[in-house]
Amino acid sequence: MDFSQNPHVRIYTTVTPTAKLWGFYGRVLMEQLVKAADRAGVIPLVPELRERDLSNAVAFAIECPDVEWVTEHLPKLLADEAVVESDDGAVLVVTKYHEAQYSNVEKSLSNKLSESKRKDTQAAVEAGYIEAPEWYTEREETG
Repeated sequence: MDFSQNPHVRIYTTVTPTAKLWGFYGRVLMEQLVKAADRAGVIPLVPELRERDLSNAVAFAIECPDVEWVTEHLPKLLADEAVVESDDGAVLVVTKYHEAQYSNVEKSLSNKLSESKRKDTQAAVEAGYIEAPEWYTEREETG
């Protein structure tokens, strides 16, 4: 897979107290919804499936074969307004999508993350788990 040619989203590693209340499968569902959303955080729902019920339409949108699984976990996300359905039922909206995807990382945190990334990469390369990525070898050669 050529990662540079594919759209991507930020998936945060911090599990908030609210997300902990959703449980593991609720968090998995939220991750799939984030991946299914367009660049505005909107997930179109197929009208014929939405007429049946919201869970069917959402399961189809995230390509989940288990509608019952969506039926069980979607209400938690809706109750916390992590996702909301449009008034006309045509779309589901990930409410904080734009904020999460387009926020700037503070400089101090960015530096800390870069250093952690370098240390983790160095340890994995030295242990022989991974080959040194191009960005890592370029950095080592320059200083």
